[in-house]
Amino acid sequence: TDDVQMSFYIAIGLTSHVEDPLINPTEFYNDVNEVFGVYNQLPNFVTYLVDGSHHCFTNQDLYYTADAMGPYDDGETNSGLMLSDWTNLVPLSNGEAQNTVCEGDVQGESLKAGDDNKYCSSHVVPKKFVEAY
Repeated sequence: TDDVQMSFYIAIGLTSHVEDPLINPTEFYNDVNEVFGVYNQLPNFVTYLVDGSHHCFTNQDLYYTADAMGPYDDGETNSGLMLSDWTNLVPLSNGEAQNTVCEGDVQGESLKAGDDNKYCSSHVVPKKFVEAY
């Protein structure tokens, strides 16, 4: 779960004086999957989910070592595309495809606090976008 995004969420909650501005990593990950599930209804939405708490990749060397298993996995435990390879597929040519990437068991229900956040929401995966123009 992205520590920086969770901090932003809590900061907004505190400054907005909501009743309970705190959120745990499991609740946050469940909420992110709900939002992505809404986005996923759009035909051209795909995403690459990296396990772990790291926030940004494209401005760091981690961009080249990150895969869906984590920022430092470097493809060692994952046979899928590296984050940099997946990103560099864009722009797609007519007829080319790009899939959402997530590593973990696909689950339809949100988890409870304390559960492992390494699952893929059935509202987000599988998803394939095929460019057509």
